[in-house]
Amino acid sequence: MNKSLSKKQTIGNIVINIFLFISTIIIVVRNVVYGAGAGQLGSDMYGAGYFKAFTTLSNILLALCALTMLVAVFKGEIPLWISKFYLIGTAAVGLTFIVVLIFLAPLQLFLGKSFFLMYSGSMIFFHFINPLLAMICTILFIPKVRYLKKDILLCEIPTVIYSLVYLFCVEVFKVWEDFYFFTFGGKTWTIPFSMSAMYLLTFVVASSLIKLHNSRC
Repeated sequence: MNKSLSKKQTIGNIVINIFLFISTIIIVVRNVVYGAGAGQLGSDMYGAGYFKAFTTLSNILLALCALTMLVAVFKGEIPLWISKFYLIGTAAVGLTFIVVLIFLAPLQLFLGKSFFLMYSGSMIFFHFINPLLAMICTILFIPKVRYLKKDILLCEIPTVIYSLVYLFCVEVFKVWEDFYFFTFGGKTWTIPFSMSAMYLLTFVVASSLIKLHNSRC
C-alpha cells in the first residue's frame, strides 16, 4: 500500500487516474483521425487543428499528471512536486469545466442550438466527466499535503500561456478563427476583459481546490 495514502484512497487514486489516462488517449486518437464532432467549436478541429483547443491541451496535460501520479503510487510514495503538478492539471481542466458550463454551453442556446451540444459525443468526457473525476481525486485521493496560496500562481501558468498563444494566433497572425469568442464577433476591445475573466476563473478554481483539499489536512 502507498505510504502516503490509505488503502481506500490508493484504490480511488488508481482507478480514477487509469481512467483519465486511457480515456484521454482513446479520445485524442479518435478525434484527430475522425474529427471532434459537433460538440467542438471551430471548423477545422481535426488532425493537427484539434490541438488548437484548450480543452484538448488541458486534458492531455491532465493525462500526463495522471500518469506521473500512477507511477508514484505504484512506487509507494508520492513526492510533493507530483501533488502540485496534479493540482495544476486539475485546475486547467477545471477551467474548461467552468467555462463550458457558464459560457460556451449557454452560448449554444443563443445560437439556436442545444445547451447540451457542448457535452455531445466524446466531449462529455473532456468537458465534464474527466474534470469532475480529477477534482474528486485532488480533493480526496492524493496525500494530505498543505497546498500554499502561491500554488495558485502555478495553476495560472497553462491559462496564461494558452491565452497569449490564442491572442497572437487570432489577432496578430490571424491564422486561427476566434472559436472561443474572446472578441465577441470581432470586438477586439473585449479581449482584455475575456483574458482577465479566464485568469479570474482559474484563480477561483485553483483556490477552491486548495481550500477543499487543505480542509482534510
